[in-house]
Amino acid sequence: MALAPGSTAGPYRIVEPLGRGGMASVYKAYEAKLDRYVALKVLPREFLHEATFAERFRREAKSLASLEHPNIVPIYAFDIEPGEGIPWMAMRLVSGGSLAQLLKRGRPGVARSVTILRDVAGALDYAHGRGVVHRDVKPQNVLLDEEGRVYLADFGIAKMVESSGGLTATGVITGTPQYMAPEQATGTKVDRRADIYALGIVAYEMFTGHVPFSADTPVAVLMKHVQEPMPLPPPSVVAEPLLRAVLKATAKRPEDRWPRAGAFVAALEAALPEGEGPGPGMIPTVEITRTAATLPPTRPAAHLPVPPPRRARLAPRSLLLAGGGAAVLVVTLAGALLVRMRDGLEKGEVSFPSPAPEVVPATEPTVSPSVTPPSTTATPAAPSPLRPTPPPALSSVTPVPRPTPLPPTPTPAPVFAPTPTPAPAPAAPTPPPVAPEVPPLIAALQAGDASGRWRAAQALGVLGAAAAPAVPTLAVALRDRSETVRWRAAEALGRLGPAASSAVPALARGLQDADPLVRTETAKALGLVGPSAAEAVPGLVALLRASDVALRREAARALARISPETGPALRPLIEALRDKDKFVRMEAARALGRMGPAAAEARPALIAASRDPEMLVAREVQEALRRIGAD
Repeated sequence: MALAPGSTAGPYRIVEPLGRGGMASVYKAYEAKLDRYVALKVLPREFLHEATFAERFRREAKSLASLEHPNIVPIYAFDIEPGEGIPWMAMRLVSGGSLAQLLKRGRPGVARSVTILRDVAGALDYAHGRGVVHRDVKPQNVLLDEEGRVYLADFGIAKMVESSGGLTATGVITGTPQYMAPEQATGTKVDRRADIYALGIVAYEMFTGHVPFSADTPVAVLMKHVQEPMPLPPPSVVAEPLLRAVLKATAKRPEDRWPRAGAFVAALEAALPEGEGPGPGMIPTVEITRTAATLPPTRPAAHLPVPPPRRARLAPRSLLLAGGGAAVLVVTLAGALLVRMRDGLEKGEVSFPSPAPEVVPATEPTVSPSVTPPSTTATPAAPSPLRPTPPPALSSVTPVPRPTPLPPTPTPAPVFAPTPTPAPAPAAPTPPPVAPEVPPLIAALQAGDASGRWRAAQALGVLGAAAAPAVPTLAVALRDRSETVRWRAAEALGRLGPAASSAVPALARGLQDADPLVRTETAKALGLVGPSAAEAVPGLVALLRASDVALRREAARALARISPETGPALRPLIEALRDKDKFVRMEAARALGRMGPAAAEARPALIAASRDPEMLVAREVQEALRRIGAD
C-alpha cells in the first residue's frame, strides 16, 4: 500500500517516496515533535496475515534498535498502526545515495572499494558479536552520506542467532538471489558466514563491475550459487591476491570462508598494490593456476576433499526473494518448486544435477602462508650504440681583409627590455545548457498559486545542478508568504550545493524565519553550500543555543561543513561539546577539528569530551584532537 504525501504513520508525516528497499517501501518523513526528517520504512500490511509476524516484527526491530555503531543506520522508532495495520520503522535519513547508485556510474578504484568494504565489515562484525545476522547484504543496503561516510542499512529482516527455531518460519528464504550464500539459497540455517559470503559477492561486483551469477529467473541464480564455481575474471581486471581473498569469502562451504568480515577485508588491504595500502601480508591464501579448465566446484584449497553432490532441501513452504531492491518474488512450493528440475521433486526435496566431470589442472591448487608472485620482468636487450658521424672536412677558405675600425665613440650601453608576450586570454567557460523544464518551473515559482509555487520549488530541487539558473528566483522565494514554499526553496538551494553560493545572503536571513522547519532546512542548505557560506556563521552560531534539538543539530553540522575561522564560532562550539544531544556534540567536535591548530583553545574541552560514553562522539573528539595537534 503506497502512502501519499501528507499522510501519516505514527508521529511522522510523509513528505515524498524514496523508492523501495527489499520488501518495504521507503519514504522521507517529517517528525514535528523533534523537528527532523527520517527515512520511514513501511512493510506491506499483508504480512500481518501470518500469525507470528507481529511478534517477529517487534522482536527484529528491537534487535536493530539495540545496535549502536558508526556504520549502522540507527532505528529511532517502530510500531504497527492499529487502524491501518501498517508496520513501520523510522530510521536516520542518509541522503547521499547507495553503493548501487555509485556502481551504476562506474567501478570505484580498488583502494576506494576496500575502504567502503572495511566500513561495512566493521558494521557486520559488530552486529555478529551481538548475535544479529543481516541476511541481505547488497549494494542497495550500503548507503553513503554527502561526506562519503558509509552506513549499512536494513537490518529489518535480521533475527537473533541464539533464537534457533524461534519466530522465523522454518524453510522460508529471505534475501536477494544475486548475493545469497548456498546455505541460504537451500533454506538451511544461516549464521554470520552467510553475510561474509554476501560481502564477498559485493566485493566481486565492485572489482569487476558485475555480479558473478546471473540468469533469467531468481531460482536459476540460486542454483548457480549452489552448484557452479565462481567465474574467474582476468588478472588485468582483478589482481590475483585480491581474487584469492574474494574466493575464500565466497567458498561454497561456510567453514571454508573467512571467520570474520574484518579478516576478509584485512586480506584485501594486504593485497593492495604498493602505495595504496599496507602491502602484502602473511595471510593464508589459495594459489590459483589459471588454465582453460574451470576450478573444481566447492574446492577452495587442495587439502579439502571435493564433497559429493548432495540432496539439498529447499524451502518446503515459501520462497521470499527481494530482487534488485524493488521487486518481490513469492514462489509457493506446493510440490512443484523449480518446475521439473532434472531429478524431479520428492517430498519437498530437490536433487541437484551432478556437475559435469571435472577437468583438473595439471598443477593442483596449493595453500601457501605467504604468496610472493615471482618476478617476470624481462630485461630488454641493450640497443646498439650509435656511431658518431665525423664532421665534414673543412674546405679552404680565403680570408677576407677586415676594414680599419673607427675610433670608439663613448655612448651609453643600450638597455634591452624584452617585450612581454601577452598570455592568451583564457577561454570563457561555456555555460551548461539550460534544461528545457527549468524556465517553466521558474515561471511557476513566480506565479500566484501557492500550491504551484511549492511544487515548482520541489521540482527544481529534484533537478539538482540543472536548476542552477533558478538560484536567484529560489533566493527570492525564501521570503514567500507560504512557509511550505520557503522550506521547499531552501531544500532546493541545498541540493544545488556550492552552485547556490550567490543565495547565501538570503539563506542567512532565512535562519531567522518564524517557521522552525524553514530554519532547519535553511541551516542544512548553508552547510551543503560549504565554505562559501562563511557570512552565515553568526546566524548558525545563534542556532547552536536554540531550544529545538533539530535546529542545534543542523547548525552544528553546517558549521562542520563550512569549516569557519575560529572567530565567533569557537566558544559556542566548545560549549556545544556539553550538549545533551549526542549528535550535536559529535558535529561540534567535527567542526572544531576542521579548524585545525587555530582551535587549540578547545583542547581541554575536547580532552574532557574524549570520555563521552557515546562511541560516535568519542571517535570525532579523538579525530579533532589529532587535527588540532598535541601540546
